[in-house]
Amino acid sequence: MVPELGMVVGAIGYNVFGAKKEADIQMATTEVGRLHEIVGTFQLTKGKLPDNLDELVASGLVARLRPDPWKTAY
Repeated sequence: MVPELGMVVGAIGYNVFGAKKEADIQMATTEVGRLHEIVGTFQLTKGKLPDNLDELVASGLVARLRPDPWKTAY
């Protein structure tokens, strides 16, 4: 009985952590797409690409830069 319980708990844990990983990847993908669009807007209005992402904040196109789902900067 105990080995079966361990298998069930393992399967549930795998599914939960797998879903979290997929959600994190989707969130990062969405944010990169959003930043891509904002960089395009910056280029159209300023006539150049930003030197870095902080320049998007300074221009007012982005209120703040959020870290990615893994808590690192884009």
